[in-house]
Amino acid sequence: MKPGIYVETSVISYLAARPSRNTLTAFRQEQTRRWWDKSVGGFVLEASELVRLEISAGDTTAAKRRLDVFLKLSVLPLHRDISEFCKRLMSEGLIPRSEPEDASHIA
Repeated sequence: MKPGIYVETSVISYLAARPSRNTLTAFRQEQTRRWWDKSVGGFVLEASELVRLEISAGDTTAAKRRLDVFLKLSVLPLHRDISEFCKRLMSEGLIPRSEPEDASHIA
């Protein structure tokens, strides 16, 4: 059985975006594409419903490209304990309270 990797929003965004003129962003896009090309066959690539919601926002053409990438992933089911774990991550200072989406990805 292949190990699973959680793919969060920025990975999909880098994969689906047009090449950036910004040097740092272009570098990140290229590294993400290289990682993707190497990893697709060796891992079960997974994402959450939260990722789908995040990548659906914004420009409709860009969102469609992101959703096309998302459709290649396994979608993790929501677990009833996610909300409580998010609260704990933030209350213990592991994730800033201003970043509940990040806590949800981790949970």
